[in-house]
Amino acid sequence: MLTEMRPANIGNVPLGIDRLPFRVYFAIIVNVAERFTYYGLTVPFQNYVQNSYKSGDNERPGVLGLGQAAATAITNGFFFFQMIMAVCGAIAADGWLGRYKLLVISSLTYLLGNLLLVIISIPTAIEHGAAPAGFTVSLILLAVGAGGFQSTVSAFIGDQYVEASQGLITRKDGTVYIPDRDLTLQFVYNLNYWLIFIVAWVCLSQSTNNFITQAGQMQTNGLPNDLTWFTNPILVVLLLPLIQWVLSGVLGRYRIPFGPMARITVGCVFLGLSMVYVAILQKLIYSAGPCYEFPTECSEADGGPNHISVWLQLPAYFLIAMAEVLAITTGYKYAFDAAPDSMKSLVQAILLLTAGIAALLCLAIAPAARNPNLVIMYACLAGIMFLATAVFAAVYWKDDRRIALDNTPVERVPTTSRPETEEK
Repeated sequence: MLTEMRPANIGNVPLGIDRLPFRVYFAIIVNVAERFTYYGLTVPFQNYVQNSYKSGDNERPGVLGLGQAAATAITNGFFFFQMIMAVCGAIAADGWLGRYKLLVISSLTYLLGNLLLVIISIPTAIEHGAAPAGFTVSLILLAVGAGGFQSTVSAFIGDQYVEASQGLITRKDGTVYIPDRDLTLQFVYNLNYWLIFIVAWVCLSQSTNNFITQAGQMQTNGLPNDLTWFTNPILVVLLLPLIQWVLSGVLGRYRIPFGPMARITVGCVFLGLSMVYVAILQKLIYSAGPCYEFPTECSEADGGPNHISVWLQLPAYFLIAMAEVLAITTGYKYAFDAAPDSMKSLVQAILLLTAGIAALLCLAIAPAARNPNLVIMYACLAGIMFLATAVFAAVYWKDDRRIALDNTPVERVPTTSRPETEEK
């Protein structure tokens, strides 16, 4: 229920999330469908490129057999090209096509890439040699489609929520709150990523390639080694409503500051901790037999893993999920708020481009992604992540105060239905 807001009754009224029109939820559902499609197809890329085709091998499936370093390089190259396409798509959307038209064109291109990838993954197509060329073409189509779609969809979702309601909203239990645009947009983007999941930047990219290879070096008890990755979206689904409740419930009710720069900083700390944990886990793998520092590569194992459980990877996925919830959703929301109306898609694309630059860095370190170098590689990533986090906090932490002042709600006094007349 919406009531008028008067200066006399808003002093102790907490801030809350506004009511959202159906079009916001519909746009989020479309984005969810795209993300499920994207990750359902791209997460197996590491296995597809790294391992050779063996009919009936469900634990370590593959097709091209190019090895871990080549697989890591190709997946990161694909990610970088996708981010370049995101910038091109954003320029087209903000310049002349518009966001809706670009979403339609990108979706059709995306669909063609999906269909081609499915077709060339059929055993008959693989056995007739269609996989290498078909995989290359499908990567190009997927990068163009996904890049154009993702550069625009976040701004498109934000566009569907125009402005906060003018008044107080009454809950079913009788309590009231002030609808706040900042909290509502945070909820919109959290709702978006509650249902979906993303790969972020250099450290997060490890979860879709080297983490999968690491799982293949461990005992999976008959499960495919790329299945453990799907614990990440499950954890994101569980954590997002909890974090949203803390942000808009506990912190919002008591007006405790935890601004976007603070959230991004804490998220990056979780990301650095995930790299520390994975480095320790890789050391444990190297300490286990039968192949020790060369898992799956010694004759004693006959291509099998070392004697250590794959479920030890779960804490790493938890730490990464916390980083996504705190840092990535905040980054998208802040980029949308800070951008001029005519450049919202471009600013979102530039945010995506930072992930593309990270993919280039991953390409540079791809030759190191081989045994027995992985402990050092993960440890270096952790150190770089912590250093970057410290620099970011030192430079931007103070901006939270400015952002809080900019978003301070203004007391609204409703105008009367009739103009006042002057006293005679």
